[in-house]
Formats: sequence, C-alpha cells, structure tokens
Amino acid sequence: MQPVIAIESFVQQLHCPIRSGFHPDHLVVARDTLRWGEKMGLFPTAQSRAHLFTTDCARLGAAVYHDGYSREALQLATDFMTWLYLHDDLWVDGTRRDPVELDADHARMLRVLRGEPLEAWDHPLSRALDDICARLAAYRVDLEPFFATVEQYITAKSWECRNHLHGITPEVRLYVAMRAHGGGVEACFELGAIVRTARLQKHLRNHAYLRTLATLSNNLVCWANDLASVGKELEEGTTTNLVMALREAMRVTWPEAMERAVRMWNDAMQSYMRLLDQLDELPLPESDRVEVNKYVTLLGSWIRGNLDYDLVVRRFDTDELSRAANGALRRES
Repeated sequence: MQPVIAIESFVQQLHCPIRSGFHPDHLVVARDTLRWGEKMGLFPTAQSRAHLFTTDCARLGAAVYHDGYSREALQLATDFMTWLYLHDDLWVDGTRRDPVELDADHARMLRVLRGEPLEAWDHPLSRALDDICARLAAYRVDLEPFFATVEQYITAKSWECRNHLHGITPEVRLYVAMRAHGGGVEACFELGAIVRTARLQKHLRNHAYLRTLATLSNNLVCWANDLASVGKELEEGTTTNLVMALREAMRVTWPEAMERAVRMWNDAMQSYMRLLDQLDELPLPESDRVEVNKYVTLLGSWIRGNLDYDLVVRRFDTDELSRAANGALRRES
C-alpha cells in the first residue's frame, strides 16, 4: 500500500519572497463574472455554474491584478481567466475529445480571435472570446502580442489532447516547453500589461532580461499548479503534468517526483530573484524604468498570487496523492 502523501505539504515548501496583495473589489467582480458567464451562455447546467463559483477565478484575479488595476481592468482580466478555465478544464482536459473534432473547433475559434464575424452556430466559448477581444480593443493599443499568446495557448491544446487520449507522458524537456504555451499564463501577462497600460516599447519588449523574467515567471506559475493539481489530474487520466513527467523520466516514487518538482520550483525562484536584482542595476532612462517596473510587478504578482490561490482555494480538490495514484494504477491494470 502506498503511503499517504498530502499534496498541500509540498506546495507549502515552495519559497516565494514576493509580497502578497489583494484587490478590494474581489466580491463585486466575482458576482459580475458569473453574470457575464451566464450572458455568454458558458454555463449549460447548474452544476457547471456551481463548479465555477467554487473555483472562484475572481480570487485568483484579485490576488494577481491588485497593484495599479482598476475594477474595470480586474473585471476584464477575471472574465478572461474564467474563459481559460472553462476552455481548459471543461472543454479539453475535463472530457475525452476526438483530436480532429477539437482541432476543427479550435480553427474556428482562431478565426474569431482574428476578427472574423460570429455566426449563429458559434460555440459560447467563441462568443465569449470575441467579447473579450472587443473590450480589449477599447484600450487602443497593439493587441498582436495578446493574439499571438492566445494562439499559442489554443494550439498547444491539440498536443495535450493527443497525449491524454493515448496515455502518453512526455519527456521533461518537451513537457516544460509545451506547458509554457498550454498554461495560458503568457496571454494573462499580455492582457495584464494592456489593462494596466504598461507600455513596453519594442526595445524593452525584446530585452533579454525581461524575456527571461517572463519565461521564469510562466514556469513558476505552471509548475506550482502542476504540484497542486497532480492528484486531480491522475484521477481524470491527464498525462501532461510536471510531476508525472519527472516520475516517468527518473523512475522514482511519487513522493520523490514531488520533491524533485519542489526543488525545480525553488531553483527557478532563486534565478528569478537574482535576475530581478540585476535588472535594477541596468542604466535605464526614467521613462523606461517606469514601464519596466509595471511589467515586472505584474510578473511577480502572478507568481505570488497564484501560489496564494493554490493554498487558499485549492481548486484541485485532493488531499492525498496516494488515493489518486492508486486509482490510476487500477485503471492501468
């Protein structure tokens, strides 16, 4: 019999020196997000609505988009994260979909993203995405970086779907690279920069320091979620998770794979803080420094806020890795 392994105890070992924050309009935004979802037709059943209420995407939004964000900005960001959640957990991972059918639906969604008019038969998720893009357009900035990251998120789902369908656990290097796109976090970075009006000129957007900080931030968010969600994903039959990839590659026990994932996270966190200190040493003009500070504050808030959310809400709904792992072993036998 496998030992009982409390997943929360591993998440608590993730060391994050970034200060927490929380937007005061959380409850109002949570209410209005549910109303928006109902208006968009995203809740076909009372159960799906209740599931989203329990998930409380607005709490994640409030923990992330709190420094310099208006209520309107938080609302738009929370609505988008709700779209990501419903698309990811209920449209891709929560079901076993035929990859060809999924790719066809995604091809249509990508055309809507790029401005093709809606049709009466479009899925509510396409309608909701169109609504988010229309609201973002009101900021009158270049939306191309946001579009590009949403496209990367959507196209990564084809890869995930095929892995889940065939029971394939990818090797670690490939998994880390694809997870960076499939987590949707890059799109949340881009949206956050838009609604807080962080205007990075091209020379800053392409700066190696900022690009590396964004990459590290993305990994830290995704890996924390992998640690917190591994039990739930084992129960669902999901195969794309950092802990699973490490266990497969290293041929170790579940606790040892969890410990390795924790070390990876803490090492990446140290690298992030080290580069952040070096960023402060760059001789940037004051106008550039202001915009850079907005952006790196967003990155740090995502790392800290997501970790706080994992520990408080714990939408992954499992306490013991052994229960999920035993269930997965029974299905394999």
